[in-house]
Amino acid sequence: MTLAVTLAVAGWTVSANAADDQSAINPTGTWKVSFDKQTNSPTLKLKLAGDKLTGTMSRQAGYKVEQTPIQDGTLKGDEITFATHVFALSYVNNVLQPPDTNKMTHSKFQGKISGDTIKGTVERESTTTGTVRTLDWEAKRVRN
Repeated sequence: MTLAVTLAVAGWTVSANAADDQSAINPTGTWKVSFDKQTNSPTLKLKLAGDKLTGTMSRQAGYKVEQTPIQDGTLKGDEITFATHVFALSYVNNVLQPPDTNKMTHSKFQGKISGDTIKGTVERESTTTGTVRTLDWEAKRVRN
């Protein structure tokens, strides 16, 4: 009888710890992002459903806030990946230029979550210049 009670308690303890581990790597919430050598600090809002990650990245752009949806978001263990695609209209002397002059940047984020911090790299590709650059990025969870 004592063995059965011990096993039942041990099973419950294992289940509780597994649930705690899962919540420890849940990225759902608001994160403040920083990049090496850059002064802007976008806000990342994430929501996890299964292993699918959705959300937005927003930043102050002059007098307005630009929101960009994240795409292809996944979480596997403590590894997070997602992409953003930012379009920028081109103006010359306050005149909007034709659509074929618009600029676009594709960014592929990858990182590792540890507690309330995500650290990783982002690969940014500019369609106008054809250049690709890699930056370190870090995000800190915003607690309300």
